[in-house]
Amino acid sequence: GVPGELYLAGVQLARGYLSRPDLTAERFVADPHGPAGTRMYRTGDLVTRRHDGALDYLGRTDDQVKLRGLRIEPGEIDTVVAAAPGVSRAVTVVREDRPGVQRLVTYVVPAAGATVAAEALRAHAAAHLPEYMVPSVVLEIPAVPLSPNGKLDRRALPSPPDAATGRSRAPRDAREEILAGVFAGLLGLASAGVEDDFFALGGHSLLAARAAARVRAALGVECSVRDVFEARTVEALAARLSARGASGRPALAPAGTRPEPTPLSYAQRRLWLIDHVRGPGTAYNVPLAVRLDGPVDPAAVRAAVRDVVGRHEVLRTVFTEIDGEPYQRILTPEEAGVPFEVRRVAGAAVDAEAETVCGHVFDLEREIPLRVALLSASDEEHVLLVLLHHIATDEWSTG
Repeated sequence: GVPGELYLAGVQLARGYLSRPDLTAERFVADPHGPAGTRMYRTGDLVTRRHDGALDYLGRTDDQVKLRGLRIEPGEIDTVVAAAPGVSRAVTVVREDRPGVQRLVTYVVPAAGATVAAEALRAHAAAHLPEYMVPSVVLEIPAVPLSPNGKLDRRALPSPPDAATGRSRAPRDAREEILAGVFAGLLGLASAGVEDDFFALGGHSLLAARAAARVRAALGVECSVRDVFEARTVEALAARLSARGASGRPALAPAGTRPEPTPLSYAQRRLWLIDHVRGPGTAYNVPLAVRLDGPVDPAAVRAAVRDVVGRHEVLRTVFTEIDGEPYQRILTPEEAGVPFEVRRVAGAAVDAEAETVCGHVFDLEREIPLRVALLSASDEEHVLLVLLHHIATDEWSTG
């Protein structure tokens, strides 16, 4: 099943916490499936449901981490990796061992008498998880370090070896030199060795997509994201591209007919489920603000917003439910309209007004995931606010 938060309801449920109205309001919420006035309890436990009704515990929702604009449940990764042969336990954390480079690192405790291969475990994770949840590094440890109260002691987890400091031979030819430059540039390194693993250095799916695009532009040969994921090193990627030859890019296949109704992507489905279970909120709002000095023509801004909405289908998409399953419904530009407004505010009130705009709660079923507002303190002072829902954007898209 799809991972979700576990709620408890029924006649046996308590009314709340004694003398803790704040905690009661947070954890005891209205039950949409029961009679009016009934409540259900938010456990904070993340589970999946099997076909026989049994529940698999994945971890705590408050253990969520955010990596490159995407929310990740480390418990989901732990469950998948721990199910691999020879693994007794798995623990996943986000580490930033180099400034600005965050990596998913999974620590595994092998079963008695078993040996584990990091690449095999990464392949196992890749077969069961979306790309952004596949750990960059898998590291074997003898046991999971615990604090005195029995919880995971994250500070005691060993630092994974930094591939950027390892030894690797120099490029042999111009192709390898170009590829090494692409890897180093994307990873923010002074240099990258031809035997260094792109993902161990801090690469991820978004950077892999950029790497593929830069390689295509620099070498004039077809290079896909899959090539980067499977090759992983400059040496292997150069060999793969050399075997392919300079035949140019293959002709694009004709676009197929869009399925109706249109399903959601894995990431969209997860965000829709959270919105559906917890109710609409602002946790997944993505606000962008730009200060503009000088005269601004609101009509020109409105026209620009109209052009952007017309060009990008995801910005004029609503998310509906059919027989319990979520689907996309792409509106025409005329149906979507222009979600743009102009507000005249006092200079001292701009920040407060911006917070109000950014606090908008999107109704994903009835409105598109975009709002734009121009806050004008005077004819020469403006703030342009763009508010997106995470279901329609990510870190790379927002720059």
